[in-house]
Formats: sequence, structure tokens, C-alpha cells
Amino acid sequence: MKDKIYVVVRRDLPFGPQIVQSGHVIKELCQARSDPDFIDTENLIALHARDEAHLHEIHERLIAEPGVLVKAFREPDYGNALTAVAAWRGGRVLSSLPCARLAPHNMVEVDAA
Repeated sequence: MKDKIYVVVRRDLPFGPQIVQSGHVIKELCQARSDPDFIDTENLIALHARDEAHLHEIHERLIAEPGVLVKAFREPDYGNALTAVAAWRGGRVLSSLPCARLAPHNMVEVDAA
């Protein structure tokens, strides 16, 4: 079974910044690792944390987990607040988090012309 990359982003951020923050932290994770097992990872799983305090808690739990590579991203435009965390092999710690998805207030209808 292949290892997975997990991204946890704050649900309390608007949808656009959630995508951007996820990209920032994935870049940090990829720059930190180059071994063949990591490069061969096929699955990316996006999850939600409730808010910054919850994300801090998740980050601390991931750091304490042996064999898990963890990176965090702090956004300068948000006063260096913690906005996203990425982990390689962090599934056991993250298994109870909800998948990231659009909340109804973030959804926009698009005309299919």
C-alpha cells in the first residue's frame, strides 16, 4: 500500500485562501523530501481543521508521531497565523478529520453555457 500525503487546512478561512494555503504547505513538504518512496506517492487527501487552535493541536500530534514527515505553513498576510499543515504518513493521527469540501456559503453557481 502506497503512503499518502495529507493536507489539513483551516475550515474558517474562505475557500480561495484554503486552496492557496494548501498549495503553500504542499510545496514546503515536497521541498523537504526527495526519496523514491515519497516521490512515488500517488494519493493526496485534503482535510479540514475547525480553526487555528485545532490546527495547532493537529500539528503537535503529527510531530509526535514517529515516521511522519510534517510541515506547517504560516501566512504572512494573516499575521503569520498557522493556516495549513501537510504530512506524509500521518493517516492514523488524521483519521477522524472531515474531508475538505465546499461549505454551502462558499458555493457559486456557474451557468453551463
